[in-house]
Amino acid sequence: MIREDIAIERALKLHALALSVVRSKGRRALGDPGAIQCKDGNLIIRYWPKQHWLDVVCIERVLTVEHFGGTSRVTLYMPGHWERHLIEAAKVAA
Repeated sequence: MIREDIAIERALKLHALALSVVRSKGRRALGDPGAIQCKDGNLIIRYWPKQHWLDVVCIERVLTVEHFGGTSRVTLYMPGHWERHLIEAAKVAA
């Protein structure tokens, strides 16, 4: 497996964690009635259920995953300390 494949696999696992957090702790986003948002310190997860689009922001956007016809496409993944915050938020949400 090449390095890019490993990064995409990691991003998709983090996407699943972020999705579970926003589904359990998220609230409708102000100003965007189609979005669900969850904040945990500097970590912000935004999910648009109709578009199946998820963004994770930790001071800057660090993960974006889009779904098309049953497949997921990672359009942005920046490894970093935010991953630890997401994993902790997922433990609390469970």
